[in-house]
Amino acid sequence: MKIIVLFLLLVAYAMAVQSGPLSLDMACDRAFSAVLCTFEFTNNGREDLYLLTYNTPLEGPYSPFITLSLKGKPLQYEGVFASRTPPTREGFALIKARQSVSASIQITEIFSINRDGHYTVRYAQPLQYLSANEMRQQSYFDDVIEASQSVLPTQSVNLYLDKTRSLDKPMKQDEQTARKEVITITACRTTVSVGSDASIVEAHKKLCSHVHKVEDAVDKKNKTLYREWFEARPTHGPDHGPDHGPDHKPDHGPDHKPDHGPDHGPDHGPDHGPDHGPDHGPDHKPDHGPDHKPDHGPDHGPDHKPDHGPDHKPDHGPDHEPNHGPHHGPHHGPNHGPNHGRKNKVKDVFRKVNTGIRTKSVKYVINGVNCQPNWGAYTYKGSTTTYICPGLSNFPTLCSDDTKYNKEGVLLHEWSHAFGHTSDHAYGPRESRKLAKNYPDKAVDNADNYMYYYCLSIH
Repeated sequence: MKIIVLFLLLVAYAMAVQSGPLSLDMACDRAFSAVLCTFEFTNNGREDLYLLTYNTPLEGPYSPFITLSLKGKPLQYEGVFASRTPPTREGFALIKARQSVSASIQITEIFSINRDGHYTVRYAQPLQYLSANEMRQQSYFDDVIEASQSVLPTQSVNLYLDKTRSLDKPMKQDEQTARKEVITITACRTTVSVGSDASIVEAHKKLCSHVHKVEDAVDKKNKTLYREWFEARPTHGPDHGPDHGPDHKPDHGPDHKPDHGPDHGPDHGPDHGPDHGPDHGPDHKPDHGPDHKPDHGPDHGPDHKPDHGPDHKPDHGPDHEPNHGPHHGPHHGPNHGPNHGRKNKVKDVFRKVNTGIRTKSVKYVINGVNCQPNWGAYTYKGSTTTYICPGLSNFPTLCSDDTKYNKEGVLLHEWSHAFGHTSDHAYGPRESRKLAKNYPDKAVDNADNYMYYYCLSIH
């Protein structure tokens, strides 16, 4: 899997499709048995910029930087999931003022396209960058992600694909390990090592000792730490995670009447039951009185509070936590405490990691063939193998009481992909905290959030 082309191209400022110093143009088309997408990142300003290549096509087809959907239904990304080390200068691509840098990727290497139809390719990851002046001011690069600016492109491409059976399919990696160092650990007990990397074995043993305790602690202690990494947003914000999109309307559809105001008549819409009875005439009082218990129909779920007493909040403000059926999710009011659906997902990911490493035979392959210079490790969803990259060797073995990169945390990151089926929406402590604040549904799906929460919770 290689970047097909990477080049600099002078473009006119007027052609930029997005305001701001950094913009993106993308185009996709069929190329024989592949689907080829080209991504062009343009510096619209008068100062040079440095674009972080992590999680972008400039790095290659090694991350879910795009989503692909057929008639609105997303396809599963089938590529690698890597833990990236804190970036060095080499992790940035220079884009000179008023110029562009481009890359073309065969997306058939990371998505299985098996049905004819109308597809949408959408860019899905933030672009992080530094100005030339910011780059010059960097003395150390451990925290460079923390210092970078970011922008989230909104570009998408629609295309129709037919005869998809003849398209290339992603190849599952069956890496040759005959000349590789392979560490096999069965159920956290038996270790068989070809070669030796004592630090990986030590980090894995610590993971075996700690991960079940972290799962148990999600409900029992340090709620502040949980909110920091998974659910920091204090109010009912505009975005509820990756499935709602920027156009999500929190009013729950045109028939929903959340304010229960004076126009609230006998019919509360199809989700509130067929009728509230004939007594709700023009003189009906919307607060219903403290003893009124209307029947809102079967779609309200077990958490519905039918008693519209004096504590009823008819404006559905940030403290309101209704259950409006399966399309809106179980809860969206963080001020009532953490969202139970998200908290259950966090516990479930840790539970699956604990079960995986305790019941399966897992392998660590040292120096995997797909390793990139700034990778710590990588794996695939559903795999029992994690591939360790040379970039991890110089980092501490065990977690500490800060967010510094370490081997134990990286192993947790990778097993959260393999066993917990998490994804990579952001890297680094700053961007991970931003997910928890602004996009908590993405935070509970982001491997780095689990890595930081895990390490800090055991110290």
